[in-house]
Amino acid sequence: MSSGKSGEDADSLYYLDLSHPSLARAIDAKATGSAVVPKFVEVDVLEVTNPKKHLVTFDVSYERPAAPRALLGSFSLYPADNPGKFLVPTQGRVREKGTIILSLTTPDRTDSHDTVRVAVRRPKLVNQ
Repeated sequence: MSSGKSGEDADSLYYLDLSHPSLARAIDAKATGSAVVPKFVEVDVLEVTNPKKHLVTFDVSYERPAAPRALLGSFSLYPADNPGKFLVPTQGRVREKGTIILSLTTPDRTDSHDTVRVAVRRPKLVNQ
């Protein structure tokens, strides 16, 4: 995935929390140098701060210019404070320039004192 910023790399960490639940990254599926349509979006969750163990779910969507956002899939942390690497199928939809959107949600009732914070690497396209 490419964001267009030269100082940004795949090892950068991004933080999502209840106040800032989304991360959007521009991609160009054709710029991967392969004629093969990417099969998965890989999301690497490295750190989780969730002391009350609220259910944490992530939605992965794809949005092309001048087209509606398409939900590719979702995954949950289990247990709710456990990091990991997750693959979400692209369903053959990710074929050109667009944006991958990673959104953190929790169906649990939370208040302003609850902490739910995750550190993720920039989502990337893979063919595994």
